[in-house]
Amino acid sequence: MSRKRSRRFRRSARPYTPTITPTHHIRLTRIRVEVDPDRDWYVVRVPRRRERDVESGLQEAGFQAHRPVQQSFVRRGNRVVEVEARPLAGYVFAGAEKATDGRSALWAWYDAVMAKPAPVTLPDGKGGQVEVQERGWRDRPFHEVMGPFDAGQLQQFVEAIGPRVVGALFERRHLVLTFPARAAKILEDEVVLLTPPQDAPMGGALAAVG
Repeated sequence: MSRKRSRRFRRSARPYTPTITPTHHIRLTRIRVEVDPDRDWYVVRVPRRRERDVESGLQEAGFQAHRPVQQSFVRRGNRVVEVEARPLAGYVFAGAEKATDGRSALWAWYDAVMAKPAPVTLPDGKGGQVEVQERGWRDRPFHEVMGPFDAGQLQQFVEAIGPRVVGALFERRHLVLTFPARAAKILEDEVVLLTPPQDAPMGGALAAVG
């Protein structure tokens, strides 16, 4: 009997050291870019340095658009800066629904962009004038449309370039959501630990990063 009691006593007297386990953390992660096989894909030749504008414009028009870049993040002073290498500068991939004529749809979007009103000159309030152009291009959005191409060919090219970098909010090991990597303001090997209140929304957790 005494033996059992002594064992019980030794077990309860073992020192306990609490450890801090954060509920959420944020880090940069690379995700695979998926080329949708259910779409017809075209390669659009655009003016250099305008790939980002054309990509966002095509996405707003209902296309799937991908700008082939290699992303990395470096620290310059107190800022984290996104650096992009463009192995295929001057080109954007555009995916259109198979039920539509993708080539005609792309040129229809081109005509809509070119038909937007020319820039207007307005007074700047300081005795001068400023030229304003709401949403348009001073030059043509693209020069040529090639394709359609097989989605598998473009998938191989995209994977050869490298996955896309995004900011990711994790709950322990589970991915909760992703957001633009620039908003995280951290490098790929850094982790930001978050301990939001239990009733705080995920948006509040992200606000803590900024």
